[in-house]
Amino acid sequence: MRTRKNLALWLMELACLNYLMFQVFFALSRKGPEGVISLASRYLPFCPDWLVSLLSGLPGWLFTGWWVGSFYAFVILLFGWAYLAGIRDSDNFSRRAIMLGTALFCATLFFFPPGKHHDVFLYIFQGKMVALYRANPYFTPPSAFAHDCFYRYVGWQNFTSAYGPLWHWIEAGLYLLGGANILGQIAVFRFFTLILHLLNTWLIYSIEEHIRPHQAQRAMLLYGWNPLLLVYAVAGCSNDTAMIFLLLVGIWLSLKNWRFLSSLALAGSVLVKMFSVLFLPFYLKTVKNKKEVPFSLLLMALATFLVWLPFYRGPATFARPFWTAGNYHHSFVFLWNYCWQLLSPKNCGLATRFLKFFLSGGFIWMAWKSWKQTRSWDSSLYHAAVLYFFLLVVVLPARATWYITWLMPLAILSLEKRILLVALTFSLTGLLALTVYYLFHSYAPGYQVATMSVEIGPPLVLAVKWKIWRPSEEPSRVQPGQP
Repeated sequence: MRTRKNLALWLMELACLNYLMFQVFFALSRKGPEGVISLASRYLPFCPDWLVSLLSGLPGWLFTGWWVGSFYAFVILLFGWAYLAGIRDSDNFSRRAIMLGTALFCATLFFFPPGKHHDVFLYIFQGKMVALYRANPYFTPPSAFAHDCFYRYVGWQNFTSAYGPLWHWIEAGLYLLGGANILGQIAVFRFFTLILHLLNTWLIYSIEEHIRPHQAQRAMLLYGWNPLLLVYAVAGCSNDTAMIFLLLVGIWLSLKNWRFLSSLALAGSVLVKMFSVLFLPFYLKTVKNKKEVPFSLLLMALATFLVWLPFYRGPATFARPFWTAGNYHHSFVFLWNYCWQLLSPKNCGLATRFLKFFLSGGFIWMAWKSWKQTRSWDSSLYHAAVLYFFLLVVVLPARATWYITWLMPLAILSLEKRILLVALTFSLTGLLALTVYYLFHSYAPGYQVATMSVEIGPPLVLAVKWKIWRPSEEPSRVQPGQP
């Protein structure tokens, strides 16, 4: 038994180490040796001669998309194997072992070379805009400060912010800690999200211990060792980790009967990234003393007002985080739009608007039915997880892989077998689907269709087969020893 435990732990660590190597191969496949030397000079204080000689002497096949795509697929499959091995033996791990394992994986991924996960550069620059330039990120794009030494790292130079105002205060504080060096800035932001992932793992345990104590360690491992969450919390520095942290704090405080502090934490989650607002109606439904609901809503409104106030420039301010780039990608709406463009270009716009109206209406109806069926914390977690799944798979017109992290804590806390297995499948296929991009280095429509087939195909088939939108009378909990 000890050997199997050690196997799961070291397979996960091997996968993390190989994920670091993947970034090197990815840079080689995109840039070639000269380009990688240029990248090294860009991000490192110096580029030693031995590194230049090493890069110049590498074989040509390391510069191909087929190599980096195949290597990436191997890494994700290794992640999946290690993760499933850990789940199988989760009841044999102690809390300490799970946390130490999570900390080990986080420490390894901390050294992931910057480049692929480049959202962190936008976070750094927006933090500098707020802290140093006193600029409003909802109305001022990074391009307004093109003279800044950090500007060259930013990927979305002409876009205004799509995040909540609390995140901008967090960005500003982290920027002030990071200093004038870009590597120092990356380290501060990455350390922040690393700590949040560890805290989230502990919160999952603490919440599950209150609901189902015998399953708490299992839930802890399911969250802390999940490859998608590790990759985007640590290597990717995703601000979704902060949104999830405040969501979990809100749930934990509520279970401790600290209702009003819970309301403030949940409001903070929404003020980091707006999509956690979907959970609020289910949270309010679980309040036993209905007299507390108006005061909870008042506290949320007051917190929202105070955090938004410094950025306020009229009513249009509140709509600014909901901008889109104006195109569809990696979504069901994209697939529909693409097919209609091939079949009937003239009617494409009308057909797409009809689909979006139909999907939005169906989603609102499903949300209403789910809210009415909510009777307890168990059912609120389950229904919210199901809604997030369908939001991600069929409703959003544009979607990124890290959005799948929104679903994971609720599905894991619910421990309902159907939604949990769908969510875990989604987290692994979401990572594996990126193989298509690494093979071909293209977001062309045909490759997007292939990516979507790998990403949403298996979990959607499982969701429809098991009819996850229909809650069972007696929830089918995952029992110890089941995958």
